[in-house]
Amino acid sequence: MTRNSAAVYRAHGEWVNRNNALFLRSALPAPTRDERLQPATDAVPSLIGARADEVALCGGGTEALYGLIVNYWRLSARDAVLMADVDYDEMQHVIAYPDGSRGVRPVRMTVPEPSTKANILGAYEAALKQNPRIKLIMLTQVSNRNGLVMPGREIADMARRHGADVILDSAKAVGLLPVDSRREIRFRDCHCRLYG
Repeated sequence: MTRNSAAVYRAHGEWVNRNNALFLRSALPAPTRDERLQPATDAVPSLIGARADEVALCGGGTEALYGLIVNYWRLSARDAVLMADVDYDEMQHVIAYPDGSRGVRPVRMTVPEPSTKANILGAYEAALKQNPRIKLIMLTQVSNRNGLVMPGREIADMARRHGADVILDSAKAVGLLPVDSRREIRFRDCHCRLYG
């Protein structure tokens, strides 16, 4: 790190250490917490290629995905949800939640290794054909386990053909990959474009 960058880094760290509790309680003198955060909030839609009215910020990706999955409205008894072994552990847990609350069956699949685009798509196609009642797919764009980048557009298109929606966990992708919620991943019947 350059000296200038190190000095700025230290200054920001000192500010957080000095003001963190006050900052979180919105008690700092002007500008207010919201005024300080507004430029970052305003930048999110353009970062992900969405309109401002399509973006809802929350405490974190896990919180957002919990809310979306637990409240997903298209699931009824005997439907199924699909998750892969490379999905984030907590999301595998929450995608299985409707099993107990609504009688929805969780389906776990294994992504083949070594992974290629063709064998990943083949595995998803097989899971969808073997389980025609899948209505929702949990898809992690960049796996925290092995860094695997999933072919999201193709999986979302495949899901649509099988009558399923996709909830995309792209928390690890923002900043690593170009994220465009309109061109990269399209969801049918979802009220938001990008999740987590």
